[in-house]
Amino acid sequence: MCSWNAEKGPLGRHRRGWWFLLGLPFVLFFLAVGSLIVMLLWNALLPVLFGLKTIDYLQAIGLLVLAKILFGGFGRRPRPFYGRHRHWDQWRRWHEHDSDDEAGGAAKEDKSS
Repeated sequence: MCSWNAEKGPLGRHRRGWWFLLGLPFVLFFLAVGSLIVMLLWNALLPVLFGLKTIDYLQAIGLLVLAKILFGGFGRRPRPFYGRHRHWDQWRRWHEHDSDDEAGGAAKEDKSS
């Protein structure tokens, strides 16, 4: 019998594993296409402009990976150390403060009459 847990997915496995397996082909596809674009642009521009040698496909993959390491593109921004709920907590405190002001203002009006 297959048990389902909303937090972990089917059979108690974490959902992240499924997303990784589904996302891996897309990552490989974009790496392949990105490397092809880097290779074509390099070979079309840099030998003519600067007299550099042309590169092959594997060198373009290496260049793309090197750019990723050096400049950190292509991905999500790292989450801050204080967690993802910080903005929600700030919003909640702000609205609790607003509701306290509204309740306090109504109480002051009742006392004055």
